[in-house]
Parts: sequence; C-alpha cells; structure tokens
Amino acid sequence: MTAHKDFVKLLADIEIYVDGIASMQVQNLNAYVNLARDTIEKKYRPGEHDRHIRVLSVAHINEDEYFRHVVHNDIDGIIKSIKDSHRQDSTSARKPILYRS
Repeated sequence: MTAHKDFVKLLADIEIYVDGIASMQVQNLNAYVNLARDTIEKKYRPGEHDRHIRVLSVAHINEDEYFRHVVHNDIDGIIKSIKDSHRQDSTSARKPILYRS
C-alpha cells in the first residue's frame, strides 16, 4: 500500500485534516452560508420549509465528516487499484466457477 502512487495523496489529505490546514477555509465557507441565510431570513421572512433556506442549511460543511469522506475515498481507490493489479496473481483467490446443471 505504501508503494502505491496515491499513497502520498492519502498522507497529504490526512495531514491537511489533522493539522487543521483547511479549517479556516471551511469556517469561512460556513460563515458565508450563515450570512446568506440570515440575510434572506431578515429580508424576506421565508417560511420554515422554504427551499432556499433548506439549501443553505444543508450546504453547511462538517469538517470532520468531509475529511473522513476524503480519506475514505483515497483508501478505497488505493485498495481497489491494488486488488485489480493482483487479479492474475497466483497467490490471489480465484473467482468461483459456477456450474450449470
């Protein structure tokens, strides 16, 4: 896994999350969404089920969830690539042969 071409990307994504490198940008985006929502609510007084307010509510980024998703995708891609490259490996399990009667 460590020899895979995307392993460095995985480490970089983990470092970005652990060191909080992108935290300020995520906080800024969430603050902008909050400002837009507050402005719309004050100016137009939409109902509680207003579509635009709902869009702004779900647009909020949870930094922990986002980076877990990013790292998970990195690992999934690496593992799938390794599996694909070992399909013909003699030590890998073969797909079962299904017999029809």
